[in-house]
Amino acid sequence: MTLMILPIGSRSDTRPKGISLTEIIVVLALVSLMIGMSLPFFSQFSGSSQLRAASRDISALFGQARQMAITGRSEYVVSIDINEEPQKVRIENASGTLMAKEYVLPSGVSIENPHDPLDSCSFEDNRVVFQPMGSVKGKGGYMWLSRRGGKAVRVVVMKMTGQVKVDRNE
Repeated sequence: MTLMILPIGSRSDTRPKGISLTEIIVVLALVSLMIGMSLPFFSQFSGSSQLRAASRDISALFGQARQMAITGRSEYVVSIDINEEPQKVRIENASGTLMAKEYVLPSGVSIENPHDPLDSCSFEDNRVVFQPMGSVKGKGGYMWLSRRGGKAVRVVVMKMTGQVKVDRNE
């Protein structure tokens, strides 16, 4: 066995230790490229989740109005403001007093039929009146929620039962 004696400050391995500036720049460029390529996917996911959340919230608002009509034994109205910006949906009593916090649609989501803008909401006077038995006064109907890019869902309220259904065609 031979023993090697080295002078102070010298190394047996002549390779430099650590990472060079060029290597760091190459890695950062690759990471930036990967993030840039994945951004469209995440923005699309965000828009779809906003549309799903809006349809879920509006469906819950219809259900809340129906429940208020049943428990309060009086008519409650869900009023839909299509022509205002931002678009809003709210619950009112029969005399028009706001009974619950109004729901404002998130930006990027609108009450609009992507296939036929004149057929965005089929409720008479953009209102749904829930009766004390839970049914809808007049006729049932639907409203379209859409987001930029053409994705849309339809929120349907049944006349006889007041049941709310969401048709997704995202």
